[in-house]
Amino acid sequence: MSGPEERQPPEADGALGARISAQARVNVRALDQALRELWELGRYVFLLWSRGEHGVTVLRLPHENLIAFLGNHPDWVSWRNDGARMTAEQFLMSLMGGSRLVSADDLQAAGSLLGAERIDIAVPHPGALRQGESGAIDALIGRYGMSFHSGCAVVLLDIVDFSLFRPLEQVTQIHSLSTSLNWAHSALLHRRIDVRFARSSTGDGFYIWNRDSGPGANINLYHLMHLMLANNALRRRSAPRRSVPEVKTAFHVGSYYDIYLAEGLRPVADSVIVGNVTVELARILGAARPGQILVGDFTASAPAGESASDRNRTLDSVSFIEAVQPTLSALRGIELLDDRLLEVRCYLTGSARQGGGFDIGRYRVVDKHQRSRNVFNAKVNITPERGDPVYLGLQNHEVVLPRA
Repeated sequence: MSGPEERQPPEADGALGARISAQARVNVRALDQALRELWELGRYVFLLWSRGEHGVTVLRLPHENLIAFLGNHPDWVSWRNDGARMTAEQFLMSLMGGSRLVSADDLQAAGSLLGAERIDIAVPHPGALRQGESGAIDALIGRYGMSFHSGCAVVLLDIVDFSLFRPLEQVTQIHSLSTSLNWAHSALLHRRIDVRFARSSTGDGFYIWNRDSGPGANINLYHLMHLMLANNALRRRSAPRRSVPEVKTAFHVGSYYDIYLAEGLRPVADSVIVGNVTVELARILGAARPGQILVGDFTASAPAGESASDRNRTLDSVSFIEAVQPTLSALRGIELLDDRLLEVRCYLTGSARQGGGFDIGRYRVVDKHQRSRNVFNAKVNITPERGDPVYLGLQNHEVVLPRA
């Protein structure tokens, strides 16, 4: 049996692939080995890299120095020649977000500001470093460091009354929920809807997110959520009692940090996320009723259009759900257990207006710290070709939260 040192490198969650040469693939494997040794079981984090004559140069510092840097720089910092100023936290977020590849000058400037080491790593084929391997190296740097993401959707699922079940029932329900997630992911991939789906256990449920980012990725995660809930609901109809869970769900868009923890002598394949969006989701879901789907009050980027104004447009929660509507037809025909999906409707609920139609209700959630945030109540209706419809979420008259 192979030990941790003998396992194949993660190859950056598929960032390697057929697009890079065999020599570049060898380079990435060599970098993975070098970074694992320099990482020292998580004592250090890597932030940036640049190309060098014989390989790459990486920026390394002890992880606790990140917090020390915040304390030592309470005012504005500037590190590039463009004169732009930012807070210390904004500076760190800029290093951890997006591509980690920078020029040698920028690497030196960032290292001087942080008091970080610059370490040269030689690779077997330095000439191959310009053949499209940047994404794979970026992913490796993130795996041995931390990453920051903003404007990204995350789903939080909780199993209702989880603590009241016996341990065997608990593990069976967690397994059942995981199976529904796997099925939803597979169903989307079969429709060529790409979701680089990731999850992190909360003990009685999961945080779920898309490793891809952007408006389309957020919409695809919403599809993953309602397909998973549909599969779970259908299985509850016929499964033995207490084997398939009842859940409550929250969907929100915000920012988070992504970190890979150590298992054995290298980072695990799955990461953990922590940040503003996870805190908001936990507070939101704490106010949800069994079976309810709550959507946070957020602003996110809109899908890219043809004009510059379209590309800079943002969506609030209401317009985000409107942007989901044209994409629902792509789900028609997906297999649902022994049936096929005929139609999906998803919407935010509200009260009937005089003269016809409905408004969209905005509700208020107050947490234990007396902090308030707004949410929306969501519904998803799944119509199979032959079987009975599946109604997900609560109807508006079932919502007990106060109006905002």
